[in-house]
This record gives sequence, C-alpha cells and structure tokens, in this order.
Amino acid sequence: MKVKQATFAAFMCVAALAACGPQPSATTEPEATLAMEAAAPAVFIGTWAADAAGCQIPQEQAGAPHVFAADRYDQHEAHCTFASVNQTAPNAWRIEGACSVEGDEQTATWDLVVDGDTMTMAPNTQRLVRCP
Repeated sequence: MKVKQATFAAFMCVAALAACGPQPSATTEPEATLAMEAAAPAVFIGTWAADAAGCQIPQEQAGAPHVFAADRYDQHEAHCTFASVNQTAPNAWRIEGACSVEGDEQTATWDLVVDGDTMTMAPNTQRLVRCP
C-alpha cells in the first residue's frame, strides 16, 4: 500500500511541476494548423471562379480559379497561409493570412460571404461561383 501511495505522490509532484512550467506557444505551426482545420467551416473550402468557364483555367495562367483550403489560399501566383479564420456571421468569415504574391511577401485579409454555390469575396467585392 505504501508503494502505491509513494507512486501516486510522485505522480502528483511531477504533474504539479509540469503545470508550473512554461505553457506551449499558441502559435506552434502544426498545432495551430490542426486546430484551424478542425474549426474551419467547410462551406468556403473549395475552388471558386468568376464563372463556370473560369473553373477550367489552369493555375499556371492568369485568371485561374481561387482555391480555398482550411488553412491556405492559392490562386495563380498568390499563395497564402491563414493566420486566423473567424466566423463573423452565419456563412460569413474574416480570414487573415501571410502571402507570397509573385515572390513578394505580404499580408492579406478577406471577408467571405457564402450563399449556396455563390461566394462574395472582399475587399475587391468579387462574386464567385463554386467550381464542380
């Protein structure tokens, strides 16, 4: 019985010490990405274009469709990793990200509103349709 008590006491000491240690960074890349994927609403995820014909344009060409994943955005020569995805209203999100656009590093903010297979993307107020 004393061995069990000693083992339990040692476990509690280790647990107490671990709780006093530094907390893991909230921006740890893999954990942050996994949390975003779990929380990201699936409704904006997909490929979107100005019209059905735009869905056929390859990513190597200007005018290629916009591709949204849970944690990133790609369109032709623009590639972004999301820093935050916040739902602002039903079917509406504000997304902030770090981007490389034609090799130039910059930040971006999108406001997305999805209505069925149509999405409005600001700041440029683009109306997009979901690609099949």
